[in-house]
Amino acid sequence: MKKVVLFVDDHNSLESQIAELYLKQLYADRFDAFSAGISPTSINPYLYEAMNEEGIDVSEVFSKGIEYFKDLDVDIVVKIFEDDVDLSPWFSKAEVLHYNIRVHFVDRESDAENFAEIRKIKHKIKRWIKAKLSVQNASK
Repeated sequence: MKKVVLFVDDHNSLESQIAELYLKQLYADRFDAFSAGISPTSINPYLYEAMNEEGIDVSEVFSKGIEYFKDLDVDIVVKIFEDDVDLSPWFSKAEVLHYNIRVHFVDRESDAENFAEIRKIKHKIKRWIKAKLSVQNASK
């Protein structure tokens, strides 16, 4: 049986979305991936093109709060933020992994600079997923 992984960050606008999409692409046979934000906002407009350039479908991506998943039986919660937010009221049975990306998107002056920044973030997240989640046992 697949494990359910929920990536949580501040806004569910970029980093957690990227992590969800990569986990689906890399290990869909072992994991069901989702993402949410503590205070969801809108999707970063650069996300669509940044993931499409790798052939990753982003047609159904939208920003969600953690309340959206209150009834989901989550096995692993990955916190992608620095705040010390306690997620146990929502996901008390889940294993919690912390991933402080340390490189967050900051809007630059040009599209080229923004895409370069997002590419750095994408590659960092992808490496982390391969290093940490590829070794997770997917059976409950």
